[in-house]
Amino acid sequence: MSARLVANFKDVRHNYQDDMESTLYVILWIMFIFTSCFIDDALRSHFLHNVLDPDEVQGSGGLGKETFLLSASMLHMGPIFKGRPALDALVRKLQKTFAARYIVSTQEEEETLGFREPPG
Repeated sequence: MSARLVANFKDVRHNYQDDMESTLYVILWIMFIFTSCFIDDALRSHFLHNVLDPDEVQGSGGLGKETFLLSASMLHMGPIFKGRPALDALVRKLQKTFAARYIVSTQEEEETLGFREPPG
Protein backbone atom coordinates (compact mmCIF):
# COMPACT_ATOMS: atom_id res chain seq x y z
CA MET A 1 0.00 0.00 0.00
CA SER A 2 1.34 3.45 -0.84
CA ALA A 3 2.47 5.82 1.91
CA ARG A 4 -0.34 8.18 0.87
CA LEU A 5 -2.99 5.53 1.43
CA VAL A 6 -1.55 4.33 4.71
CA ALA A 7 -1.57 7.89 6.04
CA ASN A 8 -5.06 8.78 4.84
CA PHE A 9 -6.81 5.49 4.19
CA LYS A 10 -10.35 6.80 4.71
CA ASP A 11 -9.89 10.29 3.27
CA VAL A 12 -8.19 9.74 -0.09
CA ARG A 13 -9.23 8.00 -3.22
CA HIS A 14 -7.13 5.06 -4.37
CA ASN A 15 -5.57 5.61 -7.80
CA TYR A 16 -3.17 3.97 -10.24
CA GLN A 17 -0.20 5.84 -8.73
CA ASP A 18 -0.86 4.07 -5.44
CA ASP A 19 -0.76 0.73 -7.26
CA MET A 20 2.46 1.66 -9.03
CA GLU A 21 4.13 2.70 -5.77
CA SER A 22 2.98 -0.55 -4.18
CA THR A 23 4.91 -2.52 -6.82
CA LEU A 24 8.16 -1.16 -5.36
CA TYR A 25 7.24 -2.48 -1.92
CA VAL A 26 6.23 -5.88 -3.31
CA ILE A 27 9.55 -6.15 -5.16
CA LEU A 28 11.50 -5.18 -2.03
CA TRP A 29 9.55 -7.58 0.19
CA ILE A 30 10.09 -10.53 -2.15
CA MET A 31 13.75 -9.74 -2.75
CA PHE A 32 14.56 -9.23 0.94
CA ILE A 33 12.92 -12.54 1.82
CA PHE A 34 14.20 -14.70 -1.06
CA THR A 35 17.43 -13.10 -2.36
CA SER A 36 20.88 -12.65 -0.86
CA CYS A 37 21.61 -9.05 -0.10
CA PHE A 38 24.36 -6.90 1.34
CA ILE A 39 22.11 -5.43 4.05
CA ASP A 40 22.58 -7.10 7.43
CA ASP A 41 19.74 -9.03 9.07
CA ALA A 42 19.00 -6.36 11.70
CA LEU A 43 18.60 -3.53 9.20
CA ARG A 44 16.62 -5.72 6.81
CA SER A 45 14.30 -6.80 9.64
CA HIS A 46 13.84 -3.19 10.74
CA PHE A 47 13.02 -2.17 7.17
CA LEU A 48 10.52 -4.98 6.69
CA HIS A 49 8.69 -4.25 9.94
CA ASN A 50 8.81 -0.45 10.01
CA VAL A 51 8.66 0.52 6.36
CA LEU A 52 6.94 -2.30 4.51
CA ASP A 53 4.53 -3.34 7.26
CA PRO A 54 3.38 -0.05 8.82
CA ASP A 55 0.33 0.39 10.99
CA GLU A 56 -2.57 2.17 9.38
CA VAL A 57 -2.98 5.23 11.55
CA GLN A 58 -5.25 7.98 10.34
CA GLY A 59 -3.13 10.99 9.44
CA SER A 60 0.20 9.61 10.67
CA GLY A 61 0.78 6.20 9.11
CA GLY A 62 3.05 5.75 6.13
CA LEU A 63 5.82 7.97 7.45
CA GLY A 64 8.32 5.13 7.22
CA LYS A 65 7.53 4.64 3.54
CA GLU A 66 7.55 8.36 2.81
CA THR A 67 10.85 8.80 4.64
CA PHE A 68 12.34 5.85 2.78
CA LEU A 69 11.29 7.30 -0.56
CA LEU A 70 12.51 10.81 0.17
CA SER A 71 15.81 9.91 1.82
CA ALA A 72 16.62 6.49 0.32
CA SER A 73 19.48 6.29 2.78
CA MET A 74 19.57 2.50 2.55
CA LEU A 75 19.80 2.68 -1.24
CA HIS A 76 22.85 4.95 -1.14
CA MET A 77 24.94 2.51 0.91
CA GLY A 78 26.04 0.67 -2.23
CA PRO A 79 24.72 -2.47 -3.88
CA ILE A 80 21.69 -4.00 -2.17
CA PHE A 81 21.25 -7.39 -3.80
CA LYS A 82 24.17 -9.73 -4.38
CA GLY A 83 24.82 -10.35 -8.08
CA ARG A 84 21.76 -8.38 -9.22
CA PRO A 85 22.90 -4.93 -10.40
CA ALA A 86 19.88 -4.55 -12.69
CA LEU A 87 17.56 -5.06 -9.72
CA ASP A 88 19.52 -2.50 -7.69
CA ALA A 89 19.13 -0.01 -10.55
CA LEU A 90 15.40 -0.74 -10.88
CA VAL A 91 14.75 -0.23 -7.17
CA ARG A 92 16.69 3.05 -7.16
CA LYS A 93 14.80 4.36 -10.22
CA LEU A 94 11.43 3.40 -8.75
CA GLN A 95 12.37 5.05 -5.45
CA LYS A 96 13.22 8.33 -7.19
CA THR A 97 10.07 8.17 -9.31
CA PHE A 98 7.70 7.63 -6.38
CA ALA A 99 9.50 10.09 -4.09
CA ALA A 100 8.23 12.88 -6.34
CA ARG A 101 4.72 12.32 -4.96
CA TYR A 102 5.87 13.37 -1.49
CA ILE A 103 7.99 16.42 -2.24
CA VAL A 104 6.15 19.38 -0.79
CA SER A 105 5.92 22.41 -3.04
CA THR A 106 4.67 25.88 -2.33
CA GLN A 107 1.64 27.41 -3.99
CA GLU A 108 3.94 29.91 -5.71
CA GLU A 109 6.06 27.10 -7.19
CA GLU A 110 2.97 25.32 -8.45
CA GLU A 111 1.64 28.50 -10.06
CA THR A 112 5.02 29.19 -11.69
CA LEU A 113 5.13 25.66 -13.14
CA GLY A 114 1.52 25.90 -14.32
CA PHE A 115 0.16 23.22 -11.99
CA ARG A 116 -2.19 25.68 -10.30
CA GLU A 117 -3.98 28.80 -11.47
CA PRO A 118 -2.98 31.98 -9.64
CA PRO A 119 -5.76 33.41 -7.43
CA GLY A 120 -7.94 36.18 -8.72
